[in-house]
Amino acid sequence: MNKRKECESAEHRGAPAMMMLVNELSRFFRREMRKVCEENGVPLGYRSLLFHLARNNGCNQKLLSERTGLKPSTVSITVEKMERDGYVRRERNCLDSRAVNVFLTEKGLDIDRKNKEKVDQLERQFEENITNEERRTVVVILEKVMRGYCESQNFSCPACISKDGEEEDESNKEQVP
Repeated sequence: MNKRKECESAEHRGAPAMMMLVNELSRFFRREMRKVCEENGVPLGYRSLLFHLARNNGCNQKLLSERTGLKPSTVSITVEKMERDGYVRRERNCLDSRAVNVFLTEKGLDIDRKNKEKVDQLERQFEENITNEERRTVVVILEKVMRGYCESQNFSCPACISKDGEEEDESNKEQVP
């Protein structure tokens, strides 16, 4: 079957639900990221923790659990395996001996660089048929949808957390045109 026919616009086949489109894009993305993990010999379960550690290197396991949505016990077991495999090192927090901070090793940083290269490539592919303005609009709308859902479920919202780990001020958010 012609790829053009398979990917007809939403207007021609009846507009699918927004979340179904988001789910399909997510499925494509996960498939490609799974390939990168397999190529690099990295267990798929490490990917989320590597991603969050690269952006919050040295954070504690509790924060990793909150940011990834994984149970604390899952984070603990996975971090232990990651340490054994050389991707991270753990250190007791000097201010709170109960807390353990997790740091990426060179090996972990290298895998994150490879993952980031693939993410950048996929973003270019996904965005090649839209303008910068359309891309910004999509991002603003998806962040708004995510914030609304997270607030309704009393979740910590990943879209509301800045790179330094602080909740962002909603008044500074870009408005949808």
